[in-house]
Amino acid sequence: MKMTDKLDLLMKERHLNKRQLSMQSHIPYTTISSFYDKGTENVKLSTLKTLASFFNVSLDYIADDSVTDRYYGKSIDFKIGLKEMNHIKKYRNLDDHGKKVVDIVLNEETERMSKEAENKTPVIELRRYFAPVSAGTGVELEPYENFENIEVYSNVYTRRASFCLTVRGDSMEPRFHNDDIIMVAELEDVEIGDIGVFIVDGQGYLKIRGEYDLISLNPAYDNIHVSYEQMNRAIGKVIGVLDPDWIKSN
Repeated sequence: MKMTDKLDLLMKERHLNKRQLSMQSHIPYTTISSFYDKGTENVKLSTLKTLASFFNVSLDYIADDSVTDRYYGKSIDFKIGLKEMNHIKKYRNLDDHGKKVVDIVLNEETERMSKEAENKTPVIELRRYFAPVSAGTGVELEPYENFENIEVYSNVYTRRASFCLTVRGDSMEPRFHNDDIIMVAELEDVEIGDIGVFIVDGQGYLKIRGEYDLISLNPAYDNIHVSYEQMNRAIGKVIGVLDPDWIKSN
């Protein structure tokens, strides 16, 4: 099976098209299109690794046309030591009451360790604006004066964000959903193919930047044609969705 046939199968399973695959995997759309137009003989190893990781299949499956087992050669990182194996054997010999007691202790200790880890994780402050951004037909933006500061755990994503906004609408599904909180890096210029927040005629939009269009991921929505000047009225580039678990609880 050719690499492009495998990609078609994997994309179909996830209900993706080439452009959506490009946006979600961060592989340029032109690169993915070239697989179909020019062949796959000169694909970079880094691109193959990205595809394998994104679809959770082995590198051999993506790169080798003769491999049909998508997990062939895929290494398993999860290893069990001898001591852990002995614990598992003992657990299997327990009756229902004994297993229940062990489960309770494991859950309590896991929760304790999780809380201790949270307390040690650095916390940063992000500004969350109350004005929403539209993943639909547009939302009139309020002046960006109403906001709250929220504490989030520091990681590679939250450190890149300048502020947060709430999504309204479904035009960017399946990647962004109504009421998602998105992290935005403040930029005046968003590159073609990137997802950004744009202002058009006083309306705020969450869209993919095209050359002269704002593009939705949801095929039920038409592209929004805009002028060059309007296209460059970007608020920023979207980093991703703020995971609720990253927000520090009081």
